[in-house]
Amino acid sequence: MAQIHKHEKVIEIKNSAYRLPNVTDKLTSIELVAGDWSSNEFVKSWNYNFNKFLFSNGKAEIFKERTRVDKANKTLTFTALEGDILRNYKTWKTTFQAAPKNETAGYVKIIIEYEKINEDDPVRHEYIDFLEGFAKEVGDNLPKA
Repeated sequence: MAQIHKHEKVIEIKNSAYRLPNVTDKLTSIELVAGDWSSNEFVKSWNYNFNKFLFSNGKAEIFKERTRVDKANKTLTFTALEGDILRNYKTWKTTFQAAPKNETAGYVKIIIEYEKINEDDPVRHEYIDFLEGFAKEVGDNLPKA
C-alpha cells in the first residue's frame, strides 16, 4: 500500500504575508487553462526550468495544477493534474499559508503532500527546493498589503 509523505517548512519573508501573487522570474510561463484568475478555483499550466536556479540538467518541465484559494485562511493549494512531476509521484499537493509576523515581516508555511509511484525511489528534492525558494522569493517581493 502506498504511503502519503508530508514535508512542512515555515519560511520567514521580509514583507507582511497577506497575499501570494502568481509571478516570479524563476518561471518560464504560467497559462490559465480553466476558470478565472480572480476566482477561488482555477487550473494553470506552469513551464519552468530548474537550470535557472538549481543544479539539475536544465530540462524545461510542465506542471498543470488546480489552484484553490482560501482567502479567509490565507492559503493557496496546488494539486497536480498533469506534468513531469507525475512521472515520479502518483499525487502531489502543495499548500502555501501566509501569516503576518509584524508590519514588515511575515511567514509562509509550505505543506507538501505526495505519494511516490515506487516507494523505493528517492525523493526529488529539487521540487521541494523549488517550492521553498518560490515562496521566499515571492514573499520578499510582495507589495505591502
